[in-house]
Amino acid sequence: MWQPIKIPKNYSRNKSSLKKSKYLFDHNIPTSIVEDLKVMKVNVRSLKSFGKEKKDDTEVFQLARQEDRVLVTKDKDFLQHKLFPLKLSPGIIILGCATLTFKQIVSRLYNLISLCDVFEKSKVVLHEDTMDLYSLSTDGRTEMNRYRFPKNQPVEIWVAD
Repeated sequence: MWQPIKIPKNYSRNKSSLKKSKYLFDHNIPTSIVEDLKVMKVNVRSLKSFGKEKKDDTEVFQLARQEDRVLVTKDKDFLQHKLFPLKLSPGIIILGCATLTFKQIVSRLYNLISLCDVFEKSKVVLHEDTMDLYSLSTDGRTEMNRYRFPKNQPVEIWVAD
Protein backbone atom coordinates (compact mmCIF):
# COMPACT_ATOMS: atom_id res chain seq x y z
CA MET A 1 0.00 0.00 0.00
CA TRP A 2 1.10 3.58 -0.61
CA GLN A 3 2.15 5.63 2.42
CA PRO A 4 3.11 9.31 2.47
CA ILE A 5 6.72 10.12 3.27
CA LYS A 6 6.93 12.53 6.15
CA ILE A 7 9.28 15.37 5.24
CA PRO A 8 10.36 17.53 8.20
CA LYS A 9 8.89 21.04 8.21
CA ASN A 10 12.37 22.56 8.32
CA TYR A 11 13.50 20.58 5.25
CA SER A 12 14.86 22.57 2.35
CA ARG A 13 16.18 21.33 -0.96
CA ASN A 14 19.84 20.62 -0.90
CA LYS A 15 21.20 23.08 -3.45
CA SER A 16 24.75 21.98 -2.61
CA SER A 17 24.02 18.60 -4.19
CA LEU A 18 23.55 20.43 -7.49
CA LYS A 19 27.16 21.57 -7.28
CA LYS A 20 28.69 18.39 -5.75
CA SER A 21 27.36 15.74 -8.08
CA LYS A 22 28.50 15.44 -11.68
CA TYR A 23 26.43 13.85 -14.45
CA LEU A 24 27.23 12.12 -17.73
CA PHE A 25 24.41 12.07 -20.29
CA ASP A 26 24.31 9.13 -22.66
CA HIS A 27 23.95 9.60 -26.44
CA ASN A 28 20.20 8.83 -26.24
CA ILE A 29 19.43 11.96 -24.14
CA PRO A 30 18.64 15.08 -26.19
CA THR A 31 21.33 17.77 -26.10
CA SER A 32 18.65 20.33 -25.22
CA ILE A 33 18.12 18.62 -21.84
CA VAL A 34 21.85 18.80 -21.13
CA GLU A 35 21.93 22.49 -22.07
CA ASP A 36 18.89 23.36 -19.93
CA LEU A 37 20.43 21.67 -16.88
CA LYS A 38 23.71 23.54 -17.47
CA VAL A 39 21.76 26.80 -17.33
CA MET A 40 20.39 25.60 -13.96
CA LYS A 41 24.02 25.24 -12.74
CA VAL A 42 24.04 21.43 -12.78
CA ASN A 43 27.47 19.92 -13.59
CA VAL A 44 26.60 17.94 -16.73
CA ARG A 45 28.52 16.63 -19.71
CA SER A 46 27.32 14.64 -22.65
CA LEU A 47 28.98 11.52 -23.96
CA LYS A 48 29.58 13.47 -27.16
CA SER A 49 31.68 16.05 -25.26
CA PHE A 50 34.12 13.22 -24.43
CA GLY A 51 34.29 12.27 -28.12
CA LYS A 52 32.62 8.94 -27.34
CA GLU A 53 29.11 9.30 -28.75
CA LYS A 54 28.65 5.73 -29.98
CA LYS A 55 30.39 3.54 -27.39
CA ASP A 56 28.99 0.29 -26.08
CA ASP A 57 27.33 0.18 -22.65
CA THR A 58 30.38 -1.27 -20.89
CA GLU A 59 32.58 1.59 -22.14
CA VAL A 60 29.97 4.17 -21.14
CA PHE A 61 29.75 2.65 -17.65
CA GLN A 62 33.57 2.69 -17.33
CA LEU A 63 33.75 6.32 -18.46
CA ALA A 64 31.15 7.32 -15.86
CA ARG A 65 33.21 5.51 -13.19
CA GLN A 66 36.50 7.08 -14.34
CA GLU A 67 34.98 10.57 -14.41
CA ASP A 68 33.03 9.97 -11.17
CA ARG A 69 29.80 11.01 -12.88
CA VAL A 70 26.25 9.74 -12.43
CA LEU A 71 25.14 8.27 -15.76
CA VAL A 72 21.80 9.52 -17.15
CA THR A 73 20.40 7.33 -19.93
CA LYS A 74 17.29 5.86 -21.50
CA ASP A 75 19.01 2.49 -21.90
CA LYS A 76 17.38 -0.11 -19.62
CA ASP A 77 20.28 -2.51 -20.23
CA PHE A 78 22.01 -0.71 -17.34
CA LEU A 79 19.52 -2.41 -14.99
CA GLN A 80 21.40 -5.66 -15.52
CA HIS A 81 23.09 -5.81 -12.12
CA LYS A 82 25.48 -8.58 -13.17
CA LEU A 83 26.89 -6.51 -16.05
CA PHE A 84 26.68 -3.18 -14.20
CA PRO A 85 26.95 -4.02 -10.49
CA LEU A 86 25.62 -1.59 -7.91
CA LYS A 87 28.78 -1.87 -5.82
CA LEU A 88 30.81 -0.45 -8.76
CA SER A 89 28.18 1.99 -9.95
CA PRO A 90 28.87 5.71 -10.01
CA GLY A 91 25.07 5.99 -9.97
CA ILE A 92 22.66 5.58 -12.85
CA ILE A 93 19.43 7.42 -13.64
CA ILE A 94 17.33 5.70 -16.30
CA LEU A 95 14.59 7.70 -17.97
CA GLY A 96 11.87 5.14 -18.55
CA CYS A 97 9.19 7.76 -19.18
CA ALA A 98 8.63 7.92 -22.92
CA THR A 99 5.46 10.05 -22.83
CA LEU A 100 6.77 12.88 -20.67
CA THR A 101 7.38 16.19 -22.39
CA PHE A 102 10.83 17.75 -22.61
CA LYS A 103 9.87 20.29 -19.93
CA GLN A 104 8.60 17.53 -17.58
CA ILE A 105 11.81 15.52 -17.99
CA VAL A 106 14.01 18.54 -17.21
CA SER A 107 11.83 19.41 -14.21
CA ARG A 108 11.89 15.86 -12.79
CA LEU A 109 15.63 15.52 -13.29
CA TYR A 110 16.26 18.87 -11.61
CA ASN A 111 13.98 17.99 -8.68
CA LEU A 112 15.54 14.55 -8.30
CA ILE A 113 19.07 15.96 -8.39
CA SER A 114 18.27 18.68 -5.86
CA LEU A 115 16.54 16.24 -3.47
CA CYS A 116 19.16 13.50 -3.50
CA ASP A 117 22.73 13.90 -2.32
CA VAL A 118 24.17 10.56 -3.29
CA PHE A 119 23.54 8.35 -6.29
CA GLU A 120 26.71 6.30 -5.86
CA LYS A 121 25.96 2.57 -5.76
CA SER A 122 22.34 3.14 -6.78
CA LYS A 123 20.16 3.05 -9.86
CA VAL A 124 17.06 5.18 -10.30
CA VAL A 125 14.40 4.51 -12.92
CA LEU A 126 12.03 7.41 -13.57
CA HIS A 127 8.59 6.38 -14.85
CA GLU A 128 5.55 8.51 -15.65
CA ASP A 129 4.32 8.84 -12.05
CA THR A 130 6.74 6.69 -10.08
CA MET A 131 10.42 6.19 -9.41
CA ASP A 132 12.19 2.93 -8.61
CA LEU A 133 15.34 3.16 -6.49
CA TYR A 134 17.71 0.19 -6.52
CA SER A 135 20.39 0.24 -3.82
CA LEU A 136 22.53 -2.10 -1.76
CA SER A 137 21.36 -3.16 1.67
CA THR A 138 23.82 -3.33 4.57
CA ASP A 139 24.26 -7.06 3.90
CA GLY A 140 25.03 -6.48 0.20
CA ARG A 141 21.68 -7.51 -1.29
CA THR A 142 19.92 -5.40 -3.91
CA GLU A 143 16.86 -3.58 -2.56
CA MET A 144 14.22 -1.78 -4.58
CA ASN A 145 11.92 0.93 -3.26
CA ARG A 146 9.14 2.49 -5.33
CA TYR A 147 8.02 6.08 -4.88
CA ARG A 148 5.19 7.98 -6.51
CA PHE A 149 4.53 11.66 -6.89
CA PRO A 150 0.80 12.45 -6.68
CA LYS A 151 -0.10 15.97 -7.75
CA ASN A 152 -0.37 18.44 -4.86
CA GLN A 153 0.27 15.69 -2.28
CA PRO A 154 3.32 14.39 -0.41
CA VAL A 155 5.62 11.89 -2.08
CA GLU A 156 4.57 8.32 -1.25
CA ILE A 157 6.49 5.07 -0.84
CA TRP A 158 5.15 1.59 -1.58
CA VAL A 159 5.14 -0.56 1.56
CA ALA A 160 4.28 -4.25 1.31
CA ASP A 161 1.63 -5.45 3.74
